[in-house]
Amino acid sequence: MTTFIIALRYIVFAGFVAAGAVALTDWAVRNRHLQPFGGFPLFMRKLSGPVLKPLQARMVKSGHNPVDAPIWLFWIAVAGGLALIGLSQWLVSEFYAVRWAMDSGSHGLLIFVVESLYSLLVLALFIRVVSSWFGVSPYAKWMRPVMLLTNWLVEPIRRLLPPMGVFDFSPLVAYVALYIVRIILIRAL
Repeated sequence: MTTFIIALRYIVFAGFVAAGAVALTDWAVRNRHLQPFGGFPLFMRKLSGPVLKPLQARMVKSGHNPVDAPIWLFWIAVAGGLALIGLSQWLVSEFYAVRWAMDSGSHGLLIFVVESLYSLLVLALFIRVVSSWFGVSPYAKWMRPVMLLTNWLVEPIRRLLPPMGVFDFSPLVAYVALYIVRIILIRAL
């Protein structure tokens, strides 16, 4: 499994370098360091065309300048690559956790369930907090499961905590409460 992660890192790095080369070539052409119809810029345009054209069309639809597509491609490659590596590492660790739980019998299975529920609730709390920073509506379609997973814990805490201006510490208190319950349950098992 670690060979898979290492190979994935090389692939992501290659995508990062390719997107960086496209963005750097675009910058050099725009700042007249390279001729737009020179051999290398034409090669890069031909190479990146299948990726940049749909991205440019999407940018036009969303009201952005399509000229900025190469820099968007670069940042998408960086963020997407890091997310892909993180997700694959998480999946591999979950695979090993499931294997350990199966080998450990019912005791291991109960610990795995507690850890998985804890991780799911913490992830939902994190998404809830970050989405509130960006003004995402809690009634948005994709936010409904997050709110369903966290409202039962956050709302009672919010009613008990005194108002602190614009700061809402109820998700932080909910995280601490979940952490304490997790420790108690793991020790009890």
